[in-house]
Amino acid sequence: MTQERLASLNLPLSSLRFFCCLCIFLQCHAETLNAQEVDESAGNRRTMVVHMRTESGDPIQEAEVRFVGRIAENRINQTIQANADGRVTLEFEEGQVDSLWFTAQGNGRVPIHYVWRSDHSEIKLPEKIEIELVSGSTMEGQVVDEQGLPIENATINLHMPITWPKLDSYVFTLAELVTDAEGKWSFS
Repeated sequence: MTQERLASLNLPLSSLRFFCCLCIFLQCHAETLNAQEVDESAGNRRTMVVHMRTESGDPIQEAEVRFVGRIAENRINQTIQANADGRVTLEFEEGQVDSLWFTAQGNGRVPIHYVWRSDHSEIKLPEKIEIELVSGSTMEGQVVDEQGLPIENATINLHMPITWPKLDSYVFTLAELVTDAEGKWSFS
């Protein structure tokens, strides 16, 4: 508060001194509380590390992991690139896990998909997951009509079963492709 504003209040000098001291005290106390809140929130953070490697054990640097879910009332929707060691670290607030899924993938490698759902029991996320991304191959095909003529711009949805846990009726979308002028599509 400015001096002019304080003077316009027409308070006795002792009240003004008290008011100024109170403002200084509250400002200092608020800074202390903010520092405590930061310290407390840092203590409530957790991490999950996903370590991706090849069949021979080498780290996969060109890999990424996409996380989606809800933990401690916070929505998670992020894609994280692997570091030089093939590791991705998800940081999240400690709290109830409603759901979390992630897809790990790298160039020319078969994606892996994990799912945690709180349908039946409380979820306890692991601190570390080791994943081996194996080399993939190329799938291709052609979409034609009843007369055998190619269909351009047809949509192809590729689905795979989730990797963990094994659920018979649950799949995830691996890719959505569009056919070319000859009705052909390809996915590596």
